[in-house]
Order: sequence, then structure tokens, then C-alpha cells
Amino acid sequence: MPFLSVFGHTNLDIQVRTIDGVNTQPSVQVTSSRTQYGGVAGNIARAAGRLGLETSLVSYVGDDFPRGFHDALTADGVDLSHFVEVPGTQSPTCWMITDKDLNQCSMIQAGPMERFDTYDPPENLVKGSSFLHITTGRPGYYMKLVEMAKKHEVPYSFDPAQGIYFDHTAETYLRLARGSSFLFMNEFELETVLKYAGHDSPEGLLELTKTVVITRGKEGSQIITRDGMEDVGVAVAEKVIDPTGAGDAFRAGFYLGLLRGWDTKRCARMGAVVGSFAVEREGPQGGLPDLAMADSRYRETFKD
Repeated sequence: MPFLSVFGHTNLDIQVRTIDGVNTQPSVQVTSSRTQYGGVAGNIARAAGRLGLETSLVSYVGDDFPRGFHDALTADGVDLSHFVEVPGTQSPTCWMITDKDLNQCSMIQAGPMERFDTYDPPENLVKGSSFLHITTGRPGYYMKLVEMAKKHEVPYSFDPAQGIYFDHTAETYLRLARGSSFLFMNEFELETVLKYAGHDSPEGLLELTKTVVITRGKEGSQIITRDGMEDVGVAVAEKVIDPTGAGDAFRAGFYLGLLRGWDTKRCARMGAVVGSFAVEREGPQGGLPDLAMADSRYRETFKD
């Protein structure tokens, strides 16, 4: 059974580059467009699998899902026993627009994930997993999943990513966050989380979870526990080509640290290392490292 089971979207990502700022005017000039393999859950699972973690991916896609994407996940060690192709549907697709300053916005077509909450979580997988990572998707499904995780005493992380803006209300977010081992978010999502929770600072979120993990792009990350806050620096990429998927790669690296029994600061350092590879290539899965590559850069960067 897997160390990590990841639940959420597996997408086709259409990467669009523009000259103009994505938030400055109603019409922008496109300089390039490219279709990539992506989706938050797909990104995390593939990055974790390539690092050698036993990883299962639970996701629903259409019957148009590319065979090449399926084979790439399998080649990197991801278990697809609970990966479902739904007949007569189109696979989830995300249009991601990146401007010259690397600002991004996205548009998402959910495909069969639109009715995610009508499906039932795989109980045998849940109770056999060491960790569950809950990311994008309908809260109705995740209510059932969290109840199942608590029944079997399986720790889980809650990380709704961009879904926090359109899938969740304050009520659903708080219900799913309460009792989690980790809350993951980026610095932009933090504002919405604090609004939902009625707090002015992330320390208040410890009433819901054991650990808060905030990724902050080039500023690194913050780890908040009842023992205090730790700031964690970045690992420097050889070159920055595309920031898409860096946060997902961070999460895979973080789980590698957990597998090794590391403290949360070292886990975040490994997350920074894996994320640094992700930005060096186009697309969220184009630059993912294997274990030897990640360990080598970790030693070079953090010296521990």
C-alpha cells in the first residue's frame, strides 16, 4: 500500500504566454501556447513518484485522456489503480496565462471532476495509506474522505489550492481543515483562509491543524507549529523558465522529508529543492528531479 495517496485534479494544462500584464487590460497579446501534462494532484503524485515515494493518484478524467500522460505517470511509479477514465466526458483542462513578469491567472474546465462529490472514496486505499493529500475538487467528496480518514486514524493534509476560490465556502473549508495534520497554502490563498477562519494571523490556524505550511515563491516558505514559526529559504534554480507547478513539486519534496522522519523545517528545505527543479523547464512536470538529483542539490544548498 502507498506511503502517499493524492486526491484531486489531473489536467491537461494549456500554457499561454503573453507580452502584457495579465491584470492590466481586457485584451492581451499571446506570444506562445503549449499543451502540457498537469493538474495539482497529477503534479504532486508524479513528482513524489519520481522521488521514489510509493504514491497512489485518485482522480477522474475523460476517455480522451492522453495515453502518453498515463504512461508517464506509470513510468514514474505512480499507482493508477484508482485513476478513473469516465466514458463520454472530456478530461479536465486548465488554461494558464503567464505574463512577462511571471504573474499568472488560470481558467479551469473540470470535466468529470465537476461531479466529484457523487463518487465514493476508496476505503481500502485510505486505510492502507500512510498519508493522504487532499487538494482540488468538490468538498462533498472530501467530507466523505475526511470522515473515512478519521475513522481509520490516517493523517491527512488539506491543500485546496486555487479551488479555495470557487469550490469552498468558509463552512466547507473549516470542516475539512479541522483535524488535519498539515494545512498547505500559498501566500495569496492565505488571505482567503484567514478570512474564512476569522483570524488576523496564520498562528490562529493552529486551532484547526497541527502544522501550517505557507509557500511564498522566491521568498521561501514558512512553517508554523505550536513551537513557533520557522522561515525556510529557497534553493536557487540554475535558471527560471516557468513557475508553474513549483508549489506542487515543493509538496512532493516535503513528503520525501516526512518519509525520512525529518522535522518540518528540513522537510520544507527538501520541498524548496524539488521546487527549484520544477521552474527550470516549461510546464509543471517538465523539470522534475529524481532522488539522486534532489539529494545532491539539497546537500549543496543546505549543508545538512
